[in-house]
Amino acid sequence: MYSFEGKVVIITGSSTGIGKAIAYEYGKSGAKIVIIARNLKTLNDTVNDYIINGINKNNILTINVDISNDNSAKIIIEETIKKFGKLDILINNAGVNTKPGIKNFEMIELYDYINNINVRAVIKLTEEAIPYLKKTKGNIINISSISSRYPLRTTIYYSMSKSALDIYTKGLAGRLANDGIRVNSINPGFVETPIFTKNTKQEGKDIRFDEMIEKMKPIIENKVPLRRFGKPKEIAKLVLFISSDDASYCTGANYVIDGASSGIGKATALKYGLEGGKIVIVARNSNNLNETVENFVKLGVPLENILKIEIDISNDNAPSIIVEKVISHFGKIDILINNAGVVGKEGISNEESIELFDHIFRINVRGLIQLSEYTIPYLKKTKGNIVNISSIASSTPGSFSLYYRMSKAAVDIYTQSLAGKLGEYGVRVNSVNPGMTATKIFTTLPSVDGLNISEEDMLKNFQTLIDNSVPLKRIGSPDEIANVICFLSSDEGSYITGSCYIIDGGFKVSCAMSTSPIDRN
Repeated sequence: MYSFEGKVVIITGSSTGIGKAIAYEYGKSGAKIVIIARNLKTLNDTVNDYIINGINKNNILTINVDISNDNSAKIIIEETIKKFGKLDILINNAGVNTKPGIKNFEMIELYDYINNINVRAVIKLTEEAIPYLKKTKGNIINISSISSRYPLRTTIYYSMSKSALDIYTKGLAGRLANDGIRVNSINPGFVETPIFTKNTKQEGKDIRFDEMIEKMKPIIENKVPLRRFGKPKEIAKLVLFISSDDASYCTGANYVIDGASSGIGKATALKYGLEGGKIVIVARNSNNLNETVENFVKLGVPLENILKIEIDISNDNAPSIIVEKVISHFGKIDILINNAGVVGKEGISNEESIELFDHIFRINVRGLIQLSEYTIPYLKKTKGNIVNISSIASSTPGSFSLYYRMSKAAVDIYTQSLAGKLGEYGVRVNSVNPGMTATKIFTTLPSVDGLNISEEDMLKNFQTLIDNSVPLKRIGSPDEIANVICFLSSDEGSYITGSCYIIDGGFKVSCAMSTSPIDRN
């Protein structure tokens, strides 16, 4: 659980569903919460519910407004600042997918209604909030929907509004990064919220919420690998994580982590170890492996909770050896982190060499598949997790490191396909796609004279690129990537599977950092 003691959080649409769960989790974590809704009765009921469950009444501000009204945004910010004196986090959650009384899904009146609440009101409130968020280097989280990517015929205007919201999120992230404000969106899928009942009718009458859930079960079982609806609390946990310091580079189980003697793998293994996990660290370099174990023990990880395996993951027999040793030593496997990866091969300067392709795919793809397949029978028993470490290179094609980019694109597809295959067994599979991170993998990149450059020189050389293309204006740290990995593999990420999490300091929205002639004037 994260501490938000003293933080001030505004949550729109917070009297039901996801918004209510988000506000409750923040309140429970010590935050001062501003809950907003247009229905006074549900707003009061929500406050009473929070107080009964232990949230300090003095830490709650209720504002009964309709956010679609133009003056609402100003009222919300003024009342928040008047009571609490500052603003740290804005959660734009309020949203609609239809309008009562309208049956024609293509009426322009329906478009106006949805767009006004889901997009226009978000912009209005956000712009009012930004001056205060600049003072606290705060966070904005927009609650979007998977409908922005997978539209349905009956919710076309809703899907359009959420797609527009996603683009707004990315653009705003680039614009506000220099002010220290992070902006992200969350795109929930099927979640148990009353929003479904607003467009689910039978013989002209609203279906009761529990009846609707029952009727949708066949769809969920066929379309959702985890075979169930998500719960508002699961979305709320992700919201808290993204707005915490643990996600600072995001604009008693057993853990197997390959490639764990340096960089992201080492940071992840240490985090698991310090949290009580029994860790299996796998690497081919004996010196690095031994130094890593000694370092972990000095930092407080019990030696008996560490199993080290010195092996080259590219060897065909390596996966079976790793899994056999883990089961023999610890008896089970809960989490597999496929982290080992290479971007090149020592001695090969021709980036188009088929030998280089074979080397990169043998480690980055084939080795990952083999280890996963050997581990899966044990993960089914524990309803465990797989997290594959990919890269933003998988979706940013370029002429250099071509085979590396191809290998990571293959890993992303494998992740998504495996998530569908294993969902019925309760095994979740996700990938993490880091951007520029301070790891030794960079030093395998040759300089113009064909020689490897030092890590320090590499970082200096990259600084101009980072300044121009990373909104947060810095390279990421392995610890920041490790935080996301640990969240995805924890119970707090229980409704996340088949996702590819980009952690790049905003690199993929860097075009939003540019200014137009109008901005410059």
